[in-house]
Order: sequence, then structure tokens, then C-alpha cells
Amino acid sequence: IRPGGNEVFDACERAPLSTGTTLVAPVGYPDNPYRYNHRNLAQHFNTWSDISVPGFIRTIHGDNKSSPAQMGITRKMDAAQIDTALRRHFDLSRADLQAL
Repeated sequence: IRPGGNEVFDACERAPLSTGTTLVAPVGYPDNPYRYNHRNLAQHFNTWSDISVPGFIRTIHGDNKSSPAQMGITRKMDAAQIDTALRRHFDLSRADLQAL
């Protein structure tokens, strides 16, 4: 994408991303969540996710070697709703992100 041509849209992923991943376990627990592909965490560990408050801004870029894909609910908010959410939760605007 050319500078200023970045697309900004809302998304609610259906598979857990590795963003903020924490394994809560007793000292000495032998497993490590990064032993598995982050999209497969729920196959190996109980997971909990809170979608009530936006927690991160995801960047999908052409040089990502993991073949990123949108899996879940996307593009349900209009531009004004996205701007409001970005300002409230991240102190950013769509224009700020599109300028990157």
C-alpha cells in the first residue's frame, strides 16, 4: 500500500492472537504457550478473551511471512464509529493510522 493508502477497519477475531498472551500456572509447570502456533493455543490450553474493550491495533502488512488473514467479524462499524473508538481507547484517529 502506498503511503497514505492504508485501510483502517474494525475486526473481532474468532481465533486468539498472541497479543498479550499469558500462561497462568504453578511454578515449575513444564509447558510454554509459545511452543504452539498462537492460533492453536485453545487446542492445548484453556483460554479466556475479553472483547468488550478494544485492546490493540493490529497491522497486516505485505511482508508478513505468516500469511495473515482476517478470521472473524469485520467491517461492521462506519467511519465515525471507528474514529470515536480509536480516540477513546488509543487517543488516535483513522487519519493518524492512514498517514503511517
